[in-house]
Amino acid sequence: EDDGEFEESLKYMKYILDIISYNKDKFSVVCEKEALERASFLNILMKKNEDAVVMQKRICEINKQIYFDQFKDPNLLPHPLLGMQLYQLSKIQSSLNQTEEATINLTQALDYLQPLLTIRSEKDSKAIDDYMINEMKENLYSIQYNKQQQKEMSDQEYE
Repeated sequence: EDDGEFEESLKYMKYILDIISYNKDKFSVVCEKEALERASFLNILMKKNEDAVVMQKRICEINKQIYFDQFKDPNLLPHPLLGMQLYQLSKIQSSLNQTEEATINLTQALDYLQPLLTIRSEKDSKAIDDYMINEMKENLYSIQYNKQQQKEMSDQEYE
């Protein structure tokens, strides 16, 4: 990758993902998630956003499985990683003009992250801050505005 050989790296990541998928009983979902995150990143670098969306969706499914299925206590706050993955998925979907899906995922990301506003991580002291929430809201409004503009333009074409 240091030499810009993203295609070669992606080929190896897909090979690793194939091994994991054929041997699910021998690998944890965390291994699959880590491999998917790397492959998704490589797809984004290579502007293969359709492939990145598929991988991001699977990452979100795994995170829900890890962070919601394991901890069924309704009083616990959601893990911020799920919100961040949904945010990333919505940005990729938005770039592909998948506005319905992007809106749903971005709204869900906000729902997960807003309750965590200013709560600091015990491990690295990072927190979800107003800047991040406002950026996400701006992206949501932008997606909705662009969708409305497209609808109005297509309505005008039919008149």
